[in-house]
Amino acid sequence: MALKFRLNLIIVCLVLLLSAVLVEAENRSQAVDDFFARRKVLASVYFTVDSAQLNRTGEQVLDKLVPELEQLDPAVHLVRIEGIHPRSGHEKMVELAMLRAKIVLEYLHERMTVPVDLTLTGSSPSPAVRVPGNSQHRADIVVYDNLFDLHHADTKEVLPR
Repeated sequence: MALKFRLNLIIVCLVLLLSAVLVEAENRSQAVDDFFARRKVLASVYFTVDSAQLNRTGEQVLDKLVPELEQLDPAVHLVRIEGIHPRSGHEKMVELAMLRAKIVLEYLHERMTVPVDLTLTGSSPSPAVRVPGNSQHRADIVVYDNLFDLHHADTKEVLPR
């Protein structure tokens, strides 16, 4: 009888634990969804096919953007430079996408008078997620809400949230 009671108690505890884990996973999933749902593209800089060279039009776009970026509060917003290159036509597509983001990042850092923490990424999105009419030879300057307080928290603290 005591053994049966203990087994039932263990089963109940496991069910409660599993329920708590599932709720936490759903909360984290929702937080990530919220993070990406609030993504705002401030500007896009376009590049020639197979090039990471910033042209005059791109420089003008970035020059206009500098004051807005300098006004952002890092406790509230994250700024990412997202380099993009299509999946076909270049064997080192992600490398080129990263290089585009790096060129934009360096240009902005040279012109900003207030230090702003900018991060960069490079990607080659699949045709299924591309926005029709948008060139895939570009770098987007994107603002996200700092939902995870990434500028002030240790990675070990942020990831378990």
